[in-house]
Amino acid sequence: MRLRPLPPPSSALGRPRVDLTLLLVLAALPRCHSFVPTAQNYDPLSPDEVRAKGGLTQYVWTTPTSEHDTAGLGGGLSYAWDPTLCDELLPNFGERSVWGVSFVDCHSIRAAMERAFASWEANHPIIQFHDISNLCRAQNATPPALSGCALAEIWITNNKQLGKNSGEQAATTLLWTYTAASPNINNFHFASGVRARGIKSIARATMGFSVDICWYLDSTFCSQFHSLKSIMGSTEFLDFARIIFITIWLLIMLETLYALYRVSVHVVEMVRLSVIGLLDTDGDGEIEWHEVKQVFLHVCCCQDDGDGDPSNDGLNFLLSEEASAEWYTQFRAVANFSACVVSFRIIFLVLPPIFWFNVFLPCWECFDFEAAASHEVGHVLGMYHPDQAAPLGRNYMLSLDKSIANNRTDPETGKLATSVVPEAPGSSWSCTDPWANVAVNNATKVNASLMKAFTQTPSGVCVFQDDLDGLNTLYPACTNAVSTPQCWKSDQYLGLVRLTLYVGIPTVVILLLTIMVHSYCVRRLKKQRDRLVARNFESASVTDKLRIEMEMAQQGKTGKAKGAKRALATRGSNAINKRYGVDNTATDPRSMSSEPPVPPAASMPQLKPYVPDKSEPVNTRPPLPPAKTAAVSPSPELTSFALIALHGDVQGSRTRVDP
Repeated sequence: MRLRPLPPPSSALGRPRVDLTLLLVLAALPRCHSFVPTAQNYDPLSPDEVRAKGGLTQYVWTTPTSEHDTAGLGGGLSYAWDPTLCDELLPNFGERSVWGVSFVDCHSIRAAMERAFASWEANHPIIQFHDISNLCRAQNATPPALSGCALAEIWITNNKQLGKNSGEQAATTLLWTYTAASPNINNFHFASGVRARGIKSIARATMGFSVDICWYLDSTFCSQFHSLKSIMGSTEFLDFARIIFITIWLLIMLETLYALYRVSVHVVEMVRLSVIGLLDTDGDGEIEWHEVKQVFLHVCCCQDDGDGDPSNDGLNFLLSEEASAEWYTQFRAVANFSACVVSFRIIFLVLPPIFWFNVFLPCWECFDFEAAASHEVGHVLGMYHPDQAAPLGRNYMLSLDKSIANNRTDPETGKLATSVVPEAPGSSWSCTDPWANVAVNNATKVNASLMKAFTQTPSGVCVFQDDLDGLNTLYPACTNAVSTPQCWKSDQYLGLVRLTLYVGIPTVVILLLTIMVHSYCVRRLKKQRDRLVARNFESASVTDKLRIEMEMAQQGKTGKAKGAKRALATRGSNAINKRYGVDNTATDPRSMSSEPPVPPAASMPQLKPYVPDKSEPVNTRPPLPPAKTAAVSPSPELTSFALIALHGDVQGSRTRVDP
């Protein structure tokens, strides 16, 4: 037995040269359903000529009449994988890994190939495919040249084995047929059982996939992007999407930078009120490098504050009531700064590039592996590209009276879908003479078909009605014939999972980092001010003293016992009440307790009444009326913010930075 290879169907037509006048005439014809067998590419004949010759030129698989005969479709078509193909394909799948999480492996690729075979199996009662890769591997079968495992009728490998440059085509199929000298030529049977003489039967096929282009598996997710190509065009939509993405990204960046600038102004002001006043430590009126270095080390937690000399003008300014009130105003502005809003701004800066390069472009620029596999299986069964054959007038259609008006099917309503299968009432189609209802289709526009020339915009992974028409013509079944396309597609959801990981992980990380940085900055700035006041407590402003004392009382940091915490809270409350002329005896918890009294407040520094300096501009907010302050109970549960508000030394309204 000698085998003769056919040129790969994916590249046989190339760019046909068609007369422009013919194209204009054909373009005026309506769009119709059509299919084209592979034989039309090599030996174009009219349906009547094919019918007269009994399908002489059709490259199809034989269907044995004996159940023990495994030739052709007998027992199903066996296929085997090249052992090296998976390792060569895996690096080209953009879905393979997301943040170290793997989603695509060799099993996933082979499962996609199995689904491609199943798409055609579901639409014909006789056609079946079986994987014998393990059998070939177990027997250490040596593949002959260009045909793979000798035990398999279909060999799946890379397209380099077919003599193609890896980047030339996404996939290609090479058919091997029995030659005229083979005695098997007279033993061919169609699926209907009709025997044909002189048929060019397919004996073996080799499918090759490119290992140098990118692929993806989630057809459902990426099909949403491909649907946009039919609306705006591939190049136009890509340019439009780039402009939109870049414009939105730049606007968000500018707004985020402005929000960060506003926050930095408050931070710089707080640093100035806590540290910068100490720059001129020698009092010469000039700031030298060693003074700048000292402040820099102080900010970086590497060096303590100065010696706290009250005579220093800068220190006196930092400890003044004006500086204290201004610092607290800035501190509240930074503390109330919305870290979540900033986080989402940063997220919208980071996510668009991630989405564009890792989610959108892989779908837009890469190839659908399952669609490519389904397309190549159609070539294995003897189908060709109807869109490339249309300009040459080589397409066929299955019709009742060989007219375009009575075309085989209507994909929307299924009209006439069952009129050419033998079980349908009134059917004029005969499984023993399928070409009697085949006519030439001269329309240049073809409807959706899995067998259209494969590009980065696949038609889908399921068999369409035109593909089923061709399948019923090449392999006519007299029983259990399928009239409408069947498809059981498996949704992978890889795209949604990848999108969730690409969006979710950066969102969580950015949100946590922003909150941590914000909390650290607030605590660090507060710690600098507290350290300054603690080292110069006698000269510190009343506002700073009360703020620190109340915070310490609230947090219980000055003693391990609860009694010490209550005592400190009482001291602060009494100091405030004393200022406004409230009797401390009636509200002193110590006077109502049988426990030994806590040492009197005389041990703490005396708090002097606040007298604004008229020479300096200050906020002239009037103090709270004594009646209101007297009605407030000096409970230890009062928060530091409430106590300071009662004190009234923090002048000015609350400030909130809304980034």
